[in-house]
Amino acid sequence: MDEEKVKDEGMDEEKVKDEGMDEEKVKDEGMDEEKVKDEGMDEEKVKDEGMDEEKVKDEGMDEEKVKDEGMEEEKVKDEGMDEEKVKDEGMDEEKVKDEGMEDEKVKDEGMEDEKVKDEGMEDEKVKDEGMDEEKVKDEGM
Repeated sequence: MDEEKVKDEGMDEEKVKDEGMDEEKVKDEGMDEEKVKDEGMDEEKVKDEGMDEEKVKDEGMDEEKVKDEGMEEEKVKDEGMDEEKVKDEGMDEEKVKDEGMEDEKVKDEGMEDEKVKDEGMEDEKVKDEGMDEEKVKDEGM
């Protein structure tokens, strides 16, 4: 009988091992807590997906950037306008040359004085033409 009892006590050891199995089961339940934490990680993942929305907003910013680049093109056109402006400034150089021409014109006006003198010479020439009349008379002679 005692041997039976000893076997039963051995059975109790089995039972104790089974209870040890329950500890394993508890650990597995602890694993469930880990799983819950992982689900918490999913919340983090959701936040990251929220970050994707931020990223989308940033991509929207890229559209803004594209608009700004369009502005750059406008700016380049404006810089092209500056080239036009430079050409206009070149026109100013032409204008300066024209003003130089004004100086020439002034000299020409001085020439006018010369011309007036020449017109005085015309009177001399008329006198000479009168001389021609004299000459004609001489030829008539």
